[in-house]
Amino acid sequence: MLSHNPCQGFFSKDVLKKLFISLLLSKALLSFGSDRVILNFNPDWKFIKQDPGVAAAAVTYNDSAWTTVSAPHTYNDVDTFYHQGHSDMSGENAMWGGRTWYRKTFTLPPSLKGKKVYVEFEGVRQFGEVYLNGNYLGVCKNGFVPFGFDLTPYLNKDDKANVLAVMCDNRFLIDPVKEEQNLAKIEAQVNALIPEDEDKIQPNQIPWNHSRWHPTHGGIYRNVFLHVTDPLHISLPLYDFLQTEGPYVYAEHITDQSAQFSAEIPVENSRLEAANAEITVSVKDTSGKAVLVLHQTQAVAAGAKAKVLLTGVIDKPQLWEPSYPYLYSVVCQVNVSGQVVDSVTIPYGIRNAVFTTDYGFFINGHHVKLHGWGQRPTDEWPGLGTAQPDWLHEYTMLLMKQAGSNFMRWGHASGAPIMITTADQFGLITDQPGVDGEADTVGAAWKIRTQAFRDLIIYYRNHPSILIWEAGNQKVSKAHAIEMRKIFQTYDPHGGRAESYRRADQTDAKYMDVGIGTEEVVRLHRSLLLKVSTTVRNRLVVFGIIKHHLHLVILVLNSRPISLLIRKTLLYIKWLNMCAN
Repeated sequence: MLSHNPCQGFFSKDVLKKLFISLLLSKALLSFGSDRVILNFNPDWKFIKQDPGVAAAAVTYNDSAWTTVSAPHTYNDVDTFYHQGHSDMSGENAMWGGRTWYRKTFTLPPSLKGKKVYVEFEGVRQFGEVYLNGNYLGVCKNGFVPFGFDLTPYLNKDDKANVLAVMCDNRFLIDPVKEEQNLAKIEAQVNALIPEDEDKIQPNQIPWNHSRWHPTHGGIYRNVFLHVTDPLHISLPLYDFLQTEGPYVYAEHITDQSAQFSAEIPVENSRLEAANAEITVSVKDTSGKAVLVLHQTQAVAAGAKAKVLLTGVIDKPQLWEPSYPYLYSVVCQVNVSGQVVDSVTIPYGIRNAVFTTDYGFFINGHHVKLHGWGQRPTDEWPGLGTAQPDWLHEYTMLLMKQAGSNFMRWGHASGAPIMITTADQFGLITDQPGVDGEADTVGAAWKIRTQAFRDLIIYYRNHPSILIWEAGNQKVSKAHAIEMRKIFQTYDPHGGRAESYRRADQTDAKYMDVGIGTEEVVRLHRSLLLKVSTTVRNRLVVFGIIKHHLHLVILVLNSRPISLLIRKTLLYIKWLNMCAN
């Protein structure tokens, strides 16, 4: 991992050295706290690019002829470069898609018996159907948001090996009418085929599983971890299949002199007896010195859950911002009779961000113009596709930072955990979307999309770099806008963030804070019509204001040749300056 030192230069050899050291540590045991361990579960998976059926989930299934791979892994790492996308921007329609299987055999050491064991997948595309020892655990269908399962009930109680099996299905959506170029009509045809029942929807009916938006590379394409905890522990921020939210830390009433800090700590007790849990939260600076220590005791009955709120004041806080991405370490501990039974450390930045309609964006009391990149969450490189080690994602973002950016927008679907963690460390303010294609959707697809937005917010809400939750890549109905707004306000009411839509209309504008535009802003302000061409690759983002309107607009300018892009950018900046005067 990169240093949390905000004074370290982004051009230094030390940064590049640390990027490559993280690769060498890829098989290490990650440990947090005295009684919680996080195991890297990436190595030594067996893989087959065909579908033997559910029999492949059985412990006794013979996978000796399968290929040995390590996650992150995609089975489209080669064929995606056999051909080019179509000129109509419909993507790589000839890329292989289908059902494949992964199996991992493992035995837990005796020292971990009696513990709670969870598996976390950072991303599986498009469907990830998971089994342990032949027992069906569930299927994740959003493709981009981390999810997990409690393995404890199905682990072998003796020294027998366990088998974790994952069926991946990346059959992807292809435009139903080849000659149809009207995107609205295409999306209407797609929606007409979507079933109401989530169990019946297929991966090639998911609107955002389309190579028009990003390569539909299948597989366990992001990291896998095993979390081992005491039965009395702080819950994980993996809501979908676990119904748990993890810690939520935030600061309010922020000035140079003080900040009101709060931590909501959810505790689960799977022990057979009640426990008096002593909760301690320590906020430490980069030198390891505690600047705030909070304590509270909570009785938790056997089999029950509790949430503890701890608050205190941090004097003269170091404030996070693009030019000074200062990160505290928030250490959350559960103690019983003076012994630490669980501990979680959260890197956290204190910042006060304000979006205004008159003068733009302010952070920590001073004005900042945001400029940076619109990037696909697949973040692919030749020869690797979307399945990359963390250090390569870090390196990609280092290049973006070196180019002078301070802003990131992940397009259509959410960036990975390493991308957001790196944004925290590099000071890249981030627009983090849920999952979306290019239009409002219906039925099972809408249900999956709302659940993914909820899970996304819960998982990433402690990251200071995220200042915008993007609820949609296109406008949605009033009912859907209200539903997404409620999710945002329920799960991140204190994070100091905004909610956005791209290409919103006046209906959506009532239920959002920031507008995202790529071709025009006429929907939000009648007196302005600024049209620019569009592409799918990296984009220059200019953050601007539409005067006399309640919402900000981020324009993503995409023009070729580059001279035209520069001219349009300079004209737009000139227009912004005129508005500010």
